Amino acid sequence: LLRGENRLVVGDFNAHHDLWHSSLANDRRGNSLAEQIDDSTFCTMNDDAPTRIVGSCSNSPDVTIASAGLINSISWRPMLTLASDHLPIIISINKPTDFAPADHRTYTNFNKADWNGFAEVTESSFAALPTPTDVHAGERQFRKVVTAAAARFIPSGRIAEVRPNFPAEAAVDPGDPRLRELNLETRQLVNQHKRTKWEEHLKACNFTSGVSKLWSTVRSLSNPTKRDDRVEISFEGHASSDPKKCANYFSRQFTLHPS
Repeated sequence: LLRGENRLVVGDFNAHHDLWHSSLANDRRGNSLAEQIDDSTFCTMNDDAPTRIVGSCSNSPDVTIASAGLINSISWRPMLTLASDHLPIIISINKPTDFAPADHRTYTNFNKADWNGFAEVTESSFAALPTPTDVHAGERQFRKVVTAAAARFIPSGRIAEVRPNFPAEAAVDPGDPRLRELNLETRQLVNQHKRTKWEEHLKACNFTSGVSKLWSTVRSLSNPTKRDDRVEISFEGHASSDPKKCANYFSRQFTLHPS
């Protein structure tokens, strides 16, 4: 199970180990599971809170294991709700998507135009044209050549999807069959672009320009903002998104209660 980039493994493993803050002594099953986790790129998400409470004994047999791609996007917390010795666990995943939708707008980017190619194509097209018979015919031919060259060498249109931290050089599709090498080159360009943007941000976080930007960066790294992704659940005509009310409605389906 401990394979993959975006995988979450949860369950009552009935295993105890210091790796997931179990208050009971390490047992054989716990040592075996801990060794498998250490040999992988996965990590336990349990914090120092029990997941099972029986009388005066509190322990953590319920383990949440996340892959490396999700570790920084997960918040984990048990709740003292339901009439059960195993506590319900709320796991929130706030992982941004690769693409962000953009507004419906058109653009013409003259800064990224290929002016050398534009000049070469237009000059050769003008040279191949016959001498116009009148000024109106000449204007139509001229406009047709310029419009075709502009569509080819000047970026314009609408960006349907914006990919964050993705430089324009990496987004060019050259149609080359060397896809594996080109994909590697693309990843290197993206990583270098991210590194450059991050270095520029850190250089701006200095005491001469004020400490507010520095401390906001530290806070965002230490305690990233989590999005409330609760959804509304219906129970026999009762709908709620409150975690405690949902837990109470859920428990009433499995317990006897007066009408």
